[in-house]
Amino acid sequence: MTVDAIIESFQDFKINPTEPENTQFKPLCFNPPADLRATCSSLSETPTYLFRVASPKTSAQTSSTWVRPKSTLPHEEDIFTNLDEGNKRRRTAALLNDHLWWKEPLNDPFVSWTSSLLFALAYIYYRHWSDSDGSPLEKINLYVIDTTKFPRGTFIRDVDLLNVFIDSDPLPYSNGLARLKKWREGDLYFGEYLSQGALQIEGKCQVINAQSLFDSNRLRRIQPAFADIEVPQQRPLWAKEVLHLRQVLETRGGQRMQIQPAVLRDGMHALREIADLFENPAWRLPMAVYFAALMGDRLDENVATTPTTTATPTAGSAAALLEELRSFYRSSDIGLDCDQLKTKIIAPAAMPELIQTEKIFRLVHKDYTLRKALGELIFLVDIKDVCL
Repeated sequence: MTVDAIIESFQDFKINPTEPENTQFKPLCFNPPADLRATCSSLSETPTYLFRVASPKTSAQTSSTWVRPKSTLPHEEDIFTNLDEGNKRRRTAALLNDHLWWKEPLNDPFVSWTSSLLFALAYIYYRHWSDSDGSPLEKINLYVIDTTKFPRGTFIRDVDLLNVFIDSDPLPYSNGLARLKKWREGDLYFGEYLSQGALQIEGKCQVINAQSLFDSNRLRRIQPAFADIEVPQQRPLWAKEVLHLRQVLETRGGQRMQIQPAVLRDGMHALREIADLFENPAWRLPMAVYFAALMGDRLDENVATTPTTTATPTAGSAAALLEELRSFYRSSDIGLDCDQLKTKIIAPAAMPELIQTEKIFRLVHKDYTLRKALGELIFLVDIKDVCL
């Protein structure tokens, strides 16, 4: 057993006997009163996959077994319980504000997740480069959870909570809930979701070490616009860097830069290398789709040609992507045989990375359906020939 594995096993060991140990542990769900359920619509519309990046210096303790915020008292209750009694609404609004503004209060009951892989990857850079953390890549992990394995109400969108508590804004004229709400309604929306209390994620997640994403320059082979992780920035950006990368990913009109076939083929190879990092084969297809979406316009490029070569659909095009993804079809469990995929993607206009993800999932589903129909047709023709 490695040193890191031993450390993680101790992190998962619980001295407090009041904390649940059994596999039937139930998360602390958000249960708003009837008059707020329409406001909290995300409780019924949660993306299938959420991401989280954590290092040893992350506020909430995160491992492949548990995620625990700073406040995990045995008697903790849903933030909506008795919301209008005493000053609970005001206190909860203050806690929410402190959490969303990164103040890391000791009584913080929340844990943050994001529906944007792009945002999570940018956070790896920020954690690795910032003076407030500076953890080496081998100490930073990317966590992906399947929200369908949790009960309804485990996760709620940050904007829903902002709408609920906006009237109790502790700092209405400064860095408060109103300012966050204004930003979230514009370009500064990053698909943030919150859970509350301790969350058992064992068997419901996949964990990828950040170092493995950058080994062999994998991430930049998929999307060269990502910064070189080996060249640290003195004042690393996060939100602004995501906005920059979104501009790169968006499909735009006008002149497009031609990309050599060999470069695009190499990007496809990097995509497979990253997909193979996921231990559970069932996760490889959906995660390959998420990473493929980071290619952005590169998937739509006309392959550059020289006098000695001809354009083919083998490098970087949608056809090449499907060719790469087909090997993951058999092991996936996203409902390729169903009329609709089991994956839910919520892709607002401000998040081109998710718009592209949704497009690729539709493309995969169409490809699988057509190939299956073609295979059945060929089988029937063969049977007919045999009978004749």
